[in-house]
Amino acid sequence: MSQVEGRNPVLEAVRGRLADRVLVGEDSKNARKIEEIVDLAQRAGIRVEFVPRRELDRISETKHHQGVIAFIVRPSFTSIEEILSGVEGDVCVVVLDRVQDPMSLGSVL
Repeated sequence: MSQVEGRNPVLEAVRGRLADRVLVGEDSKNARKIEEIVDLAQRAGIRVEFVPRRELDRISETKHHQGVIAFIVRPSFTSIEEILSGVEGDVCVVVLDRVQDPMSLGSVL
C-alpha cells in the first residue's frame, strides 16, 4: 500500500476513492480543508483516524504532510490486449499521456 501526504493530494485521493484509510493530526482537524477531507472520506466509507502529530511525523515519507496522510490502494490497470480482445473489426486506438490542456484532447479527436 502506498501513501499520499498533504491536503490537496489526500483530498484528490479521497475524491477518486483511492484512499483506504486517512490519518488526520489531532491539531489539524479543525482546518477547513481537513474538515472537507474528513467529511468526504466518511461519506465514502473511508476509515478516518485522528492521531497525534508526532505519529504523522513518524509515518511521513516527505515530512510535509500538512496534518493529513492517506493510504491508497493502487488501481489495477487493464492491458490494451485485454481491452481489444472483445472487439471485432477495425479499431482506432488513441493513447495519450500527460495531457494538460483539454483543448489538446479535443484537437486529437
